[in-house]
Amino acid sequence: MHDATPLTADPRPGTRPLADTALAVLGIELLHCARDRVEARMPVDGSIACRGLLLVVAETVASTAAGLAAGDGRRAFGAELNASFVAQPAAGSCIANATPYELGHERHVWRIQVHDSAHELVLESRCTLSVVDAPA
Repeated sequence: MHDATPLTADPRPGTRPLADTALAVLGIELLHCARDRVEARMPVDGSIACRGLLLVVAETVASTAAGLAAGDGRRAFGAELNASFVAQPAAGSCIANATPYELGHERHVWRIQVHDSAHELVLESRCTLSVVDAPA
């Protein structure tokens, strides 16, 4: 699966170190961060319980992507997360990718797909985020 080296810092301005976030606790690694796509890897044990964690990684890549796409002086925060579990993930790791569906001035909608280590689609998701001016 993706052998990319994980980023050591969140690319969004004004965020805390990744080691001080839930990402570190859950083992989520940001692999690629750009204004048009964010990719992350997360370990999974293949149990039914990991489905909730798939929602966390889906929201993580969407929020990170929206924060980058919003631009300087703007912040994005989640308004809605819609998800469909397509299959039970195989044990190993999952890769989540967020790509833009709609990028408005005050609202972003991102499409998220999560694949397991067998390259099977396990989650299809859509995340809507509000975009606002950052506090001074």
